[in-house]
Amino acid sequence: MVAQPDNNTLVLRRTFEASPNTVYQAWTSPDAMRQWLRPTPDFSHNVFEVDLRVGGKYRIGFQSPEGQRDTVAGEFQEIEPNKRLVYSWIWEKPHDYADVETQVTVEFNSQDTGTELVLTHRRFAATEMRDHHIMGWSGAIDQLVEFVSN
Repeated sequence: MVAQPDNNTLVLRRTFEASPNTVYQAWTSPDAMRQWLRPTPDFSHNVFEVDLRVGGKYRIGFQSPEGQRDTVAGEFQEIEPNKRLVYSWIWEKPHDYADVETQVTVEFNSQDTGTELVLTHRRFAATEMRDHHIMGWSGAIDQLVEFVSN
């Protein structure tokens, strides 16, 4: 489910039939992330670096089926294992939204049937930027559901 509380924020909610630990590990393990963190299955990664600690940095490069390359980078600001992650999200040049720092918060809420994941991405410079990210995150989370189910 997608919510748009304002033009600068998007919120995605998805329930998984898996424990918070399982979903958190899929979100934070570089080997697992490589399997699902892309807008569609036909994208690949040309860069994948993750230093999962407060103050640690990450850098992830995406390559489209047509060969276009985009890289996002940021820094982990909060880490509560199995509960919450907060990190910056900054596209590198030549991406259309390069150098605009946004913030991603991912919450892993325990439920009787598994985990409710709540992704909040905020500080978008424009509605179009938010809408572009809705498509990317929705596709990635669809793949995360499949990855965690296998």
